[in-house]
Amino acid sequence: MLVREILPSLLFGGSLVALGIYLLQHHRRDSRRWLTQASEESDRVEKAIQGRRYIRRMQVSALLVFVGALIPLTDWALAILKRPLIATLLVLLILGVVLWIALLALSDLFDANLSKARSQAKLKQLKRHQEELVDELQRYHDRKLPETDR
Repeated sequence: MLVREILPSLLFGGSLVALGIYLLQHHRRDSRRWLTQASEESDRVEKAIQGRRYIRRMQVSALLVFVGALIPLTDWALAILKRPLIATLLVLLILGVVLWIALLALSDLFDANLSKARSQAKLKQLKRHQEELVDELQRYHDRKLPETDR
């Protein structure tokens, strides 16, 4: 009957909805944690990157919920209503949303790699500065050492 015909799509769609809701909560919690840990010295660029990342990830999560709802609806339109045109339009909508999710994911991957490269460059700069300070301290120590031997 109704449930037996669309049970697989209900299970898969329901699991996508559950995953999307979990990811919405997870990203919200991570964003709050990052904002509380972010210090005043966190630069504007890093805050902007994190803001864009949050928006993209929330969009992906919400779109997963949307796709999870569309899958059983498509199956219902085909199996129960016997409306192949509606089902075809819903499948095209699902494919468009999945393509948008993929673009958002690629954008997030690119942004994460850019952020990683920026962090590594900043780390190298800090390491160079640390080495300079150690060298300066060593030179200072070498100058002071002969005076203390007298």
